[in-house]
Amino acid sequence: MKYSILLILTAVSLTACDTEKFQPVTVAVYPNLDHCVIKEFSLPCADAGTHLRDKLSIAPDRQIDISMYRMDKEHKQAVQDVERVAVFVREAGFKDVKVWHFSFD
Repeated sequence: MKYSILLILTAVSLTACDTEKFQPVTVAVYPNLDHCVIKEFSLPCADAGTHLRDKLSIAPDRQIDISMYRMDKEHKQAVQDVERVAVFVREAGFKDVKVWHFSFD
């Protein structure tokens, strides 16, 4: 009987998975485009893709969300800037890159 309880506990612990590896990774773009933030780490936006790939070892098929929050009504340039960051991430080999635009107008 001892072995069956131990076996059940082992099976339960092995089937509990790390769900974080399936969650999208967010790249937050600052309005001035000088820096982005990934998992509370600030870096130049041009380095976002290589940071995800080389430093964080994110799988190339994992969803990457690129987002920017704008407070002003003149955000057409910001849309292009966020798209440019998405290009950096795609060039690093990521396939599932989504761009999100948020504004308060």
